[in-house]
Amino acid sequence: MIDLKLRYRLADGIAIRKESFGAISYNQLTRQLVVITGGDVIPLIQAMGGYESLSEVMDQVLAGHDHMEIISAMNDLESRGVICETTA
Repeated sequence: MIDLKLRYRLADGIAIRKESFGAISYNQLTRQLVVITGGDVIPLIQAMGGYESLSEVMDQVLAGHDHMEIISAMNDLESRGVICETTA
């Protein structure tokens, strides 16, 4: 479950490619593909490393967006191994 107070990053071996419907995540270690629908999470993923917490990223990058929808999408990405917590 996503914790808004923590920092997140792409998991090891993950590459993301933008598409017209959102993006595709490819795990180079397991060869798993994950389709990411909705473009709202893409700017968030790209900016995650520049902020101290996921909450801060959402406030700065996604001001005015429905945060509950974004949190749900981020929970899904975490459960599929696309993103993970980071301590750095």
